[in-house]
Amino acid sequence: GRDSLVAAFEKMDALTPARITDIVRKNNRYFYKKLLPDEVVGKLYYRDGENGQEILLYDPGVDKDGKPFSLYSFAASEDGKNVALAVSQGGAEVSRIYTINVDSKKIDPENIYPTYGVSGWSHDSKGFLYLMLNSGDNKSMEREAETRAREHTSGTAPSDDKEIFSRRKYPNLGVTSADFCMAAFSEDFKYLFAFPSTVSNDITCFYAPAADLLNPVISWKPLLQKKDHVTALSLDGDD
Repeated sequence: GRDSLVAAFEKMDALTPARITDIVRKNNRYFYKKLLPDEVVGKLYYRDGENGQEILLYDPGVDKDGKPFSLYSFAASEDGKNVALAVSQGGAEVSRIYTINVDSKKIDPENIYPTYGVSGWSHDSKGFLYLMLNSGDNKSMEREAETRAREHTSGTAPSDDKEIFSRRKYPNLGVTSADFCMAAFSEDFKYLFAFPSTVSNDITCFYAPAADLLNPVISWKPLLQKKDHVTALSLDGDD
């Protein structure tokens, strides 16, 4: 009766609905990941408008040894014309960032590695922020040391990317070599936020005007900062 039992389980599995996650809307385009019942990793889809036709934009696929790639994270540009894809291999917590044009589905051959994913595009859709790792080797003890938040401008070489937040560049902020240095824009794009995070639930956050990205040095100020196990809130004026 084993075969009939397996067949029954497979029939029930096929009734499982697709899992849809990470839905974002950019310029009336909806982007989302969808995992079908018979799939191991999800694919990236989009629609023009809420009721538009579903279009497959990116399928991670497998490598030459048959190990699946996965879409670790993605970020769509504000104009909805490009998507930054952070792709990892075999479940590794390290990704390679590619940029794909939505209309042509063409992937830019320029890529960034090793990274921990992308955290959002600029308001003008000309570039995005991401976290740079020290190594792509999952077994390396130094892989997550001295991470850096960086800004990439489309059409430029990753070697020219600007370092916007790290212990090395801002040694006076109390960031440690073990901190994950992440950065993101506020929803209205008026501010930059920087988060030196660890496995701790305590949050440290710095902020600066988004216009500071044009300057060689960003004027980071504390917003939430852990001090002797007490989280302090610091705000200037009506910010």
